[in-house]
Amino acid sequence: MKTATAWSETSGVELGLDLCWLIDAVGVPVVEVRQVTTIPAVDGQRGSFRVTLADGQTLKARRLRTPGDVERVTRLSSLLDPQFFPPILAHRGCGILTRWIPGRSLRRDEWASSDLRTCGRLHAAIHRRPVAADLAPWRRSPVRSEQRLEQLLDELVEHRALDACQANAVQDLTSLTAPPGQSTAVCHRDFCGDNIIMTAGRQLCVVDNETIAIDSPEYDLARTWYRWPMTEDEQQAYAEGYGAHEHVGRFSAHFLHWALIVLVESAAYRARVGAATMCVPLQRLTYLLRTDGRNESFPRILRRSR
Repeated sequence: MKTATAWSETSGVELGLDLCWLIDAVGVPVVEVRQVTTIPAVDGQRGSFRVTLADGQTLKARRLRTPGDVERVTRLSSLLDPQFFPPILAHRGCGILTRWIPGRSLRRDEWASSDLRTCGRLHAAIHRRPVAADLAPWRRSPVRSEQRLEQLLDELVEHRALDACQANAVQDLTSLTAPPGQSTAVCHRDFCGDNIIMTAGRQLCVVDNETIAIDSPEYDLARTWYRWPMTEDEQQAYAEGYGAHEHVGRFSAHFLHWALIVLVESAAYRARVGAATMCVPLQRLTYLLRTDGRNESFPRILRRSR
């Protein structure tokens, strides 16, 4: 049995110095380290690992891009209910350790209405958290968001995923449907079925939380719309759990704005890493441009829950 440093040096698993230090500081020999990241990071810095220790503990080790990202995730994760969101055990530099939560992901046909209501309540509870003054450094600027959208559209044109006319159409429609102002809240930014597991005791647990930030809750709901395709009945159960909130009306009124931003971000990221799934957000983007979002039930059902 080895230390994390020895595993990293001999197995080809690139844990990095910060994660090696954190794992070795636990003081228990390492039995196995397995990388669980699915889509590679653009910069090669981020990664997730399952670490099995000799005493039976299993940890989740995450390497984020910067120490600032770790500070953001550590501070904002402390606001979440530890019953449903694994708390951070230790952090250093670009590394974070949490408990590995045993359980399984549910198939599309396994989500019960009661579970979806619970998920809606959990998502709403995040958005209800008060945004204290010290959280301001992690607030996303609307001006920078506009500049970033333009850059991402340029990337998609360079990758020949969109032509210039399509990119201009997206930018024009995004501007046309923009809200007059933006609300802010604690936002998960990747709240979806892929990141939620069911434990043996039928406890739901959201296990991937490193995207948490201060952002617009409407943007966060658009991320869920994109990342978690649900039937209308499933959306209804989710909306019942989410409940009545002021920003639900804004999300419905400006749905196209947020949905287009989310799809452009996803397509550009997948183009950058060469993911074969780049066609998924591009197809949905094309469909939205053609229909102006008229056929999307999620914002309509959420609005009815008010």
